[in-house]
Amino acid sequence: ECGKNACGNPIYCLPVCDAPGANCPVDNNINFDNYQMLLTAAKTFAGSFESIPFTGLADMSGNALDGNNDGNVQTATTTLPVFDNWKQPDNFSWPFKIKNQIDATSPYIKKITPGVGAQNVPKDALLSLEFSKRMRAESAYKIEIQEYPVNPIPMWTVPFVHTDTYQVFDIKHAPFLDAKKQNYIPIVNSSVEDVNFNCFYPGVGPKDVVPDGSQDSQVCDLVASPEKCCAVIDDLNSAFCCNGAVFTSVDGIKKCIDDIKVNNS
Repeated sequence: ECGKNACGNPIYCLPVCDAPGANCPVDNNINFDNYQMLLTAAKTFAGSFESIPFTGLADMSGNALDGNNDGNVQTATTTLPVFDNWKQPDNFSWPFKIKNQIDATSPYIKKITPGVGAQNVPKDALLSLEFSKRMRAESAYKIEIQEYPVNPIPMWTVPFVHTDTYQVFDIKHAPFLDAKKQNYIPIVNSSVEDVNFNCFYPGVGPKDVVPDGSQDSQVCDLVASPEKCCAVIDDLNSAFCCNGAVFTSVDGIKKCIDDIKVNNS
């Protein structure tokens, strides 16, 4: 843990123990434990991918990692922390860089499809949310859709993330009703986080209803088009956005949702 996000939850960083002044705890086994993650799982049979439990990465059936995807079993010749040909067995390696800098900027929603007040939405249309930063895919499961009037059969939803940018969540769902008037209210709370554990707070997003003839919201960009964003741009004491308008408390959002239901009955 190296800090707190805007919601008071932990932010995690990788330790850099060889940096001057890092002041990391001394543990003679720590390097060995870390390098064990690089080792292929030990095999019970020389020609089989069947692995000994807890000796390395394996699938749910106990098959060890085929790191080079050649279909053949290659076993590490030693279990020392570092050895000359550690890339040769069935390990998988990749380079990455870290920097001594903490990202504490909260993500915000840039675009929603269908946006606020969109009409004649196809029953199989994806709910799509574009964020300002790369997002943690698992946090998309915190996004919910409320229906009004309430359907006796709850709507199922499954989120997907666009892996090219990790900034767009698509929410697949049960078909929207198209035989009668039905309202759908997506709710994105502060449990949604970016890849650096910054939570979605304050709740900045597109302002106002969708433009005429469109199903996409305006594009909220705090740099290029701040006038199209609600929440903190309008009021520094405001933290939430509901139906394209700013609110100062969770109770305000609850009232906003109730008003949406009443006005669309």
